[in-house]
Amino acid sequence: MEVRDYFIFLVFGKVAIYFLQTFSSHINIKWKFLQEMLACDMCLGFWVFTTLCFVFDVSLVPEFPIVSYILTGAASSLLVHLVSIGYKDKFGVTNILYNSEE
Repeated sequence: MEVRDYFIFLVFGKVAIYFLQTFSSHINIKWKFLQEMLACDMCLGFWVFTTLCFVFDVSLVPEFPIVSYILTGAASSLLVHLVSIGYKDKFGVTNILYNSEE
């Protein structure tokens, strides 16, 4: 697998995470576990990237397929999460509110 292919894999996964988090807020989910998992970038990213590893056959260590898919999903989720945090920190807007009533 080339770096370009892996980058496309990461972008596809991040878009899937974004859409799952956006559309899940409109659905009434009864289980608190699923609500928390869908709200967490890394938690949802792990499941999305692990599933994508199985679908697209992306693995870090091809000798151990199932373990490698899980490790690749976890590493990809961490990488995308850290890049997202860095992007938000660099280009995000921070609002500081001052309450003068106190």
